[in-house]
Amino acid sequence: MMIDLTNCEIVFTGRLTTMTRQQAIALAQTLGAVPKNWLTAKAAYVVVGVVPATLGHVGVTHKLASAVPTMTESEFLTWASWVLMKWSRNLSG
Repeated sequence: MMIDLTNCEIVFTGRLTTMTRQQAIALAQTLGAVPKNWLTAKAAYVVVGVVPATLGHVGVTHKLASAVPTMTESEFLTWASWVLMKWSRNLSG
């Protein structure tokens, strides 16, 4: 099932592997999501990149410790591709 992030507040955490944080924020804004730099009560999803951990400790940020649902960077990119495909179909008529 496709998660639609349109008009949803999202927050990024961890190191993204396919783009910089600023590029991800710009992409999310362009495609209709509402990226934030901090976790708010309105956040719909936390997009999780690589979260470093030290030996013997699980890598956790305060954003992951919240009750907000998470999605992977790959799921975020799948959503972005889906939105672009929808736009492309609309342009094709």
